[in-house]
Amino acid sequence: MRKGFWWNDDYFELPGLKLKCIGEWAEISGANADGIFSHDFWVIDFSFENMGEFPCGPQGEWALRDPGLAQLIRPGSNYFRRKSKSIKSHCAYIGFSHGEAAGFDRLVGQSGVSVFRDPGFMIGDCLSKGADLAQIMGEYSYWKTLGVLYDIAGLLHAATPQADGTSLVVGWEAKDPPERQLVRKLQKYLSLNLDRHISLKEMAIAMDISVSSLTHAYSSLAGESPQETHLKMRLERACHMLLMGEVIKDIATQLGFSDVHHFTKVFKIRNGLPPAQFYKRHKILR
Repeated sequence: MRKGFWWNDDYFELPGLKLKCIGEWAEISGANADGIFSHDFWVIDFSFENMGEFPCGPQGEWALRDPGLAQLIRPGSNYFRRKSKSIKSHCAYIGFSHGEAAGFDRLVGQSGVSVFRDPGFMIGDCLSKGADLAQIMGEYSYWKTLGVLYDIAGLLHAATPQADGTSLVVGWEAKDPPERQLVRKLQKYLSLNLDRHISLKEMAIAMDISVSSLTHAYSSLAGESPQETHLKMRLERACHMLLMGEVIKDIATQLGFSDVHHFTKVFKIRNGLPPAQFYKRHKILR
């Protein structure tokens, strides 16, 4: 799974923070994936899964890159990763320039790299939502995605320094009631499984909750059933794939519809046009 977008440098003529890229990916990473990385723009990255090890703290000792860990990296600064075996990697990132405009230079200090622990996955959720926006809207998601970066800036500046050299991210979302946390967790799960239909039973097992409790809690807050949300996500991805020129048959297969006829029927009901006509109309508008 890979999603996101890279913007061209035209936007770099604008004042203040300027986006370069945002993305999210998940795959099985091979062994010996050690490396020294450096970019000519600011980077914030986030681990959803255990991503191996990285140097952490004042002494630069190797530490586990646990789920819920984020790094803020200044342009030109080296940062390191190493993996001792094949693991499931899942991370998200955002690249941007002029981080000084948001005060990020004060957060990284002389090393150029700072580490944040985010047990509530608040940074990760922001990045994932931004990657979804960028994947669906492409270039036109710039301003909405820039808002995601400002949300993350607020979280980083409010983080509390810890004795181990990291900072702990806290925020209003940490106070969410269990029902709202469930909604966010399920939507994240659904967004990572757009390639197939998922039954309510499977969703409930993934959330470690009964089917009836899941249906009631989710529907009361989201205003729709979990299946409705998942179908919307799959069809939003279908719209993006169409506008990127992908073949209708391939889209139907990649998004888990039984056949082209089924996909076309559902797409037309939801969007008012069959896929081919949707592509022609929006291609002209673009």
